[in-house]
Amino acid sequence: MRIWLLLALVLASQGALVARLWYEQVQRGPEHVQRIMHQSIRRERIAPVRGRIFSRDGVVLADNIPTHEVLFHLHEMKQPRRRGGPSTREFILATIEQTALVLGREHELDMVQVEARLRHHMRVYPALPFKAFDNLSQAEMARLYSLMPGFPGLEINTRMKRLYPLGDVGAHWLGYVGLRSSDQSPDGERYDYFLPELIGYKGLERLYDSHLSGEGGMRLMRVDNLGMYHDQLDQVRRPRMGDNLVLNIDSRAQKIGQSLLKGREGSLVLLDVRSGAVLAMVSEPSYDLPTMLAMVSDFSFDRKTVGDQFRALEEAPEKPLQNRAILAGYNCGSIIKPLIALSALEHEVITPDTIIDCPGYYQIGESRIRCSARWGHGEIDLHKAIEVSCNTYFIDIGLRTGIANLEETLASGGIGQPTGLELDSPYAKGILPGRDEKKRRQGIPWYTGDTALISIGQGFIGVSPLQAAVFTAAIANGGLLLRPRLVKAVQTVDANPVIVTRPDVRGQLAASPENLQMVREAMHSVIHGPNASAKSAQTEVIELAGKTGTAEVGSGDGRYKNVWFICFGPYTEPRYAVAVFIEHGESGGKTAAPIARQFFEHYLVAEE
Repeated sequence: MRIWLLLALVLASQGALVARLWYEQVQRGPEHVQRIMHQSIRRERIAPVRGRIFSRDGVVLADNIPTHEVLFHLHEMKQPRRRGGPSTREFILATIEQTALVLGREHELDMVQVEARLRHHMRVYPALPFKAFDNLSQAEMARLYSLMPGFPGLEINTRMKRLYPLGDVGAHWLGYVGLRSSDQSPDGERYDYFLPELIGYKGLERLYDSHLSGEGGMRLMRVDNLGMYHDQLDQVRRPRMGDNLVLNIDSRAQKIGQSLLKGREGSLVLLDVRSGAVLAMVSEPSYDLPTMLAMVSDFSFDRKTVGDQFRALEEAPEKPLQNRAILAGYNCGSIIKPLIALSALEHEVITPDTIIDCPGYYQIGESRIRCSARWGHGEIDLHKAIEVSCNTYFIDIGLRTGIANLEETLASGGIGQPTGLELDSPYAKGILPGRDEKKRRQGIPWYTGDTALISIGQGFIGVSPLQAAVFTAAIANGGLLLRPRLVKAVQTVDANPVIVTRPDVRGQLAASPENLQMVREAMHSVIHGPNASAKSAQTEVIELAGKTGTAEVGSGDGRYKNVWFICFGPYTEPRYAVAVFIEHGESGGKTAAPIARQFFEHYLVAEE
């Protein structure tokens, strides 16, 4: 009886043990696997190669090039715990110093900063190699390869970095990249190790980042009890390279424009009048993209130093970070007169034959607004008023047309509205003159003097060089207000189209074909007429029609002039529209118009 009882007890205990084993291995098996995975398996994100950016003529504006760096694999440099011996961290630091001597970089090595980075790395990324040096030259690599057996854990690794081959060309619209951290990525929480990778910080790099950045890959690695690398598992997902951008920008036009504006503060915009494509968009002074990239895209950059460098650029009196091409805060001077003329014609206030006498000024109450001709132009019609840029004539017809009608025409030309450019900002809208807008912004009513001033591009009006180029293109192409576009297409690495942009008509200039033709003829006389105010824009390479502008800025001893020139050509079959804007100029005819002439003489001759 006792034997049977003992046997039952043994069977019962064995049954309980089997049941427990079944419960732990089968019922809770997946849970245990996940716990083990969490303890010893790490997910590492593999950074994708960023897409490239090309100009319309095939020049690479943003590229990726291989760079060589020195990595130390911590798990191969672990030191045994023995009394008096160096710790793993101390051994790694000593090896870094030895490597610096071999490379000849001992004088640029800040060991305090290196130690701080190493401490952080060993605490956060112990399974990943530590980057000690980058941008190795061929000579440096040759010296290291010959000595590598004496440096345990050292690896010369090759990775891709961003390159802007043309320096500062197109910096304001091209933008630059920085570092993306895990909290900036939608899938960052999925990875144990998310090494910083490139993300667009400004310009097109930022706007099209979702296309350019591609898709990250993943690899699984096993780590030891200290979290250091042990081995790699087979489960790997390869990254997908980003798409490429193809721009409407003509690299030659952009470089010519920037060279002509070097040393000045201003802008030049070149549009295709048939499609709205932005062929060049210059803002000077500019900043060097490789220098900016070096500031923000290094894994070890010092945030305080970078912040100080940015502040220095932001506070520089010449404002190199400011994109003057799209900044719509400028009085435009007399380049607004073609639109004022169209408004007066459309509302039948005048005809092309209407004669007005110009004594050299226009009297409003006790104030006189002077004309460009000190002693006056005498009796002139609309054609000649545009040709010689008569302030008196345009103040007279502007007052007769009225601000409500002028506002309607100016709005149809895109004044006070976003252009639709990819990089539009709140500062790109500008100011549309009008009673309601002035009341909203300044809290005061509209006066007769306001209408007089905006009729010559002064006072309560704000325009950007891009907006000026857009309405110039509309005058040239028959009245179509086109959306300006920087990007022509987004393509895969195999050149398959992802996005293709098409001409986009935003509106119609409020003017009849007959009135547009009359204004175009007068703008032709601005350059080629007997009393031309912009003879300096005449050139044999292209027949242009245009308009000068000079805007008074400030008062007293701080007064200066912002000068403008808009034009389109060839005159009979327009293809190009240009706006040139220069701060602190002499006049539109003497300062801005010659730049437009020089631009076409360089651009079109080089094009043949």
